[in-house]
Amino acid sequence: MKKKSIDAGMGLTFNDKAIYMLNGEETTLEYVNTIVPDDIATMMVLKGKAAIDKYGEKAADGVVEITLKKKD
Repeated sequence: MKKKSIDAGMGLTFNDKAIYMLNGEETTLEYVNTIVPDDIATMMVLKGKAAIDKYGEKAADGVVEITLKKKD
C-alpha cells in the first residue's frame, strides 16, 4: 500500500503514517496544522533507526517533534 502525503502547512509535507509529538505529547497532524508557525521554537524529523530507537516500532514511518516557544 502506497503511503499518502499530507500537506502539513508551513510549507511542509509529511506522510500520513508519521507520529507527531508536540511538547513531548503525541498529537495529530490535524492539530499540528492549527499551530501558528511563529509559535514554534524547534521542529525535528526523526526517520528510520533513530525514530524507532526513541519511540519503538510504531515510529517506523517517522516522527515529527515540535516544541513551542514558552509564552511570557
